[in-house]
Amino acid sequence: MQMKCTLQAIVRSCLIVLLGCSVGVSWGQTNPTPHNLATSNFSFTGFTLNTSTTYPTSMQGWTTGTNNLVGITTAAPGADQSLVASGTASTSGLSNLGANGFNFLVTGSSPNRQVGAVCLALNTSGRANIKVSWLADDQTSGATREMNITLQYRLGTTGT
Repeated sequence: MQMKCTLQAIVRSCLIVLLGCSVGVSWGQTNPTPHNLATSNFSFTGFTLNTSTTYPTSMQGWTTGTNNLVGITTAAPGADQSLVASGTASTSGLSNLGANGFNFLVTGSSPNRQVGAVCLALNTSGRANIKVSWLADDQTSGATREMNITLQYRLGTTGT
């Protein structure tokens, strides 16, 4: 699925990357503590305050480590991506839009050309038929840059 320019991912249930386990350390990114689906479903419906620079529990922003201005990447995470407080549709990087969730805006200035993902870590042990959904919105229709939405998952904390 391709969308144009500023892609605001309003995440309602799950998002971008699922992790099956919580053991281990990998690359330069932080692996969030998984939410255990055996105890409850996971739901993210936005931030309480748009001034927070802290990701919600079981979530972490990552850069891709590669220039993703040119298309979908399946590269391993490169590093943690800072969360910008009080974001708008034109805020570069990965920003907090309060009740509207996250805003992803990839620009030509590094490191924002590598805005990659918000990782949601889930412990799916003993579970089957995991369902994932999210909402996304194109904030700048008519722009010429193409952007992409991708769902990736992995088991454990290593790999792409």
